[in-house]
Formats: sequence, C-alpha cells, structure tokens
Amino acid sequence: MNKKRHKLLGILAKEYANADPQGSILDIIVTVPTILKKLKISYDEFIFMSEELKANGEIKYFQVEDHFDSPAFYIESKGITAYANKRYLKVEREELREDIKFWAQLILPVLSFLIAAIALYLNMKTQSDVNTVKKLQKTENKTYLNK
Repeated sequence: MNKKRHKLLGILAKEYANADPQGSILDIIVTVPTILKKLKISYDEFIFMSEELKANGEIKYFQVEDHFDSPAFYIESKGITAYANKRYLKVEREELREDIKFWAQLILPVLSFLIAAIALYLNMKTQSDVNTVKKLQKTENKTYLNK
C-alpha cells in the first residue's frame, strides 16, 4: 500500500512539475479515474490509500462541479517533500524489515530446538549402538575364553 502511495505522490508531483508556473490550479489536478487507471487499483483501494495522504496534508481534494464530473486531487508542498524523500518507500522497507525480524525470531528458536533434538537423538542412538557392540564383544570374549 505504501508503494502505491508513493506512486500516487509521483503522479501528482509530475503533474505539478509539468504545470505552467503562472497557470491555475486546474493545471496541477489529476482526476480520480486517471489515478485509478495509472495505479491499476479500485476506487475503494484508492479511498483507503489516500486517507493518510490527506490527513498528513500531502494531497488535497479538489471539488468544483463546474469543471469536472469526478473528484480530483492535487499535491501540496508536504507531498512533494514526502515524494522527494521517498517517505512511503522507507516505511515499506521498514515494514518488510520488521516482518523478516518477526519470522526470524519465530523460526530460529524452533530450528535450533529441532537441530538440538536431532543431535540428542543421534547421540543416544550412537551410544546405544556402542553399548550393543560392547555387549557383543563381552559375550564373544567369554565364549572365546570358555573354549
């Protein structure tokens, strides 16, 4: 989801960068259908994804019924900074790192236990085999001495 947020900021930032500095806000807005098409997501996913961006003041909703049939968004300066600093990609990497750490902390002790159990089993089996061989040698020695 954070990669999609970063891509959304990228789409809006690109529109902002390509706009005429003397132009109006209509030059920097992107409609929701365009965003959905470029990100290849559903409207529900978009709403869920964009809420954090709106709450952080990185994007802003643009609604003027005279100009558009569908809602549109534009990027704020905080959004440009977040995009430039790759904020959401860093969050994504941190989440991945935490997932790996969680699984490592879960799997490594179990794996260590299994290795220790196998080593103990093999040690006990080897000791049992050694004892069996010693008993056989004792009986062979007794049999040999009795002859």
